[in-house]
Amino acid sequence: LSQISLGTLEQALSNIAFLRAQNGGGMSRLNFAAESLASQETNTRAALGRIEDVDIAEESANLAKYSILTQAAAAMVAQANNSNNAALMLLQ
Repeated sequence: LSQISLGTLEQALSNIAFLRAQNGGGMSRLNFAAESLASQETNTRAALGRIEDVDIAEESANLAKYSILTQAAAAMVAQANNSNNAALMLLQ
């Protein structure tokens, strides 16, 4: 009876060791997956930040460009008005 009990205990210990090894392997894979996802999140956030920064820079450049074009157009209209006034003064 003691030999059967000892054999049963040894088998139970062997089963426990096997299950612990399986559990450890699973935990290792889960930890790797979690670290990989965290790294992907960091990279995605960094890429999004760069995209947003580029968009802001591009739109700032467009604003400056169109502001200069608007000012130039206003100056041309003023110059045209002055030219018309000068022509009228010459005709008088």
